[in-house]
Amino acid sequence: LLRTGYVPPTVARAAITVLGRLPEVRTETAQTPSGAAGVKVIFDDQQVRTGHHYLLFDPNSADLVEAGVSDGGTSSYRSTTSYHPLADAVPTSVTQSAIDPSQQVKPT
Repeated sequence: LLRTGYVPPTVARAAITVLGRLPEVRTETAQTPSGAAGVKVIFDDQQVRTGHHYLLFDPNSADLVEAGVSDGGTSSYRSTTSYHPLADAVPTSVTQSAIDPSQQVKPT
């Protein structure tokens, strides 16, 4: 759910809070790839999987910015994600020429 980025930030924040309450999960502050403070959710359940699996979230947007695993020294994996919005806003020229669906002529 949280890896997809298709949930509203409020839902993602609630899910992160719930994760932090599970006995196999702990949370801590960590630095994101951009250098900002993030929320790191660490999964420690050696009976299910070896190593420490983690997800790192941007605390403002709740976007997943990094995921990884470390076994304490001999191997590790790290994957980062960058979000680049297509546009900050719809250009005025587009909204001015948009057709109101209620005014649209229907084919006969």
